[in-house]
Amino acid sequence: MGSVELPTVIGPLAFAQRHLGQRVTAPGGLGGQCVDLINVWLIEGRGQQPIHANAVDWVGVPLARHKWTPNGPVNHPPRSAIVVWGPAPEVGIGVFGHIALCLTSDPMTLLTLDSNWGAEIVTLQIHSYHGVLGWFAPG
Repeated sequence: MGSVELPTVIGPLAFAQRHLGQRVTAPGGLGGQCVDLINVWLIEGRGQQPIHANAVDWVGVPLARHKWTPNGPVNHPPRSAIVVWGPAPEVGIGVFGHIALCLTSDPMTLLTLDSNWGAEIVTLQIHSYHGVLGWFAPG
């Protein structure tokens, strides 16, 4: 597996502005998938290598400079957290799960940057916590 050239790190809002409405493909990715967006975030926003796994499988992945936090009834992810969903057919999430970048949140809702949420382009979405397994908080 070849190395990826890591560009200058940017923040989550600049990253969102750069990619909104685009179909993104991470190195080694399929293109237009939620994992593609998060891998591009790891490269551009965190200066890290991409991780090749289905969204639901990120729960067990050791992610450098991030701390895993399980979803709970009163906690919520900080800005720049990588949020992971498990299968939740009630909200349209299949067996491979979903993954997105948190832009802001409170204990009831999340505003995230998503790909492959209705279309294979990057969009802003408001989610409930239904199906959220937890998140990787930067740190």
